[in-house]
Amino acid sequence: MTVLESLKLLWGSTGALTAIVPADRVLIGPPMPGLQTPAVALESYESLKGDRASIGSLAIVRVRALAEAAEAGTLETLADAMVAHLVLWSSDRYTAMAIRDWNARITRDADSANEHWLLELTLEYLCERQ
Repeated sequence: MTVLESLKLLWGSTGALTAIVPADRVLIGPPMPGLQTPAVALESYESLKGDRASIGSLAIVRVRALAEAAEAGTLETLADAMVAHLVLWSSDRYTAMAIRDWNARITRDADSANEHWLLELTLEYLCERQ
């Protein structure tokens, strides 16, 4: 199972997250236009190198998620819930131990006809390599 598949599985079993965005609106990969909102795209992940924590059996894994909702407040609540609940997961290569850092950005394109708000969330995990 990949990192993103593991996170999607955890999402589906976490009531605090499915209460905001149902599991069937959580995608792996890029966002899909026309999907009912709120929706989340677990877009990508990468293993970071060059960090002191990335030595030996430890790794830093950075996950990028995008979300869309009609109201900015929904995305604020979602970001907080993701940081609180998408913590302990395990994939074929990694087991997450903790969130090391995170960054959330909520925007709305004033020049676009789309009135939805967008969340860009980056989560950095301290992980043990399998």
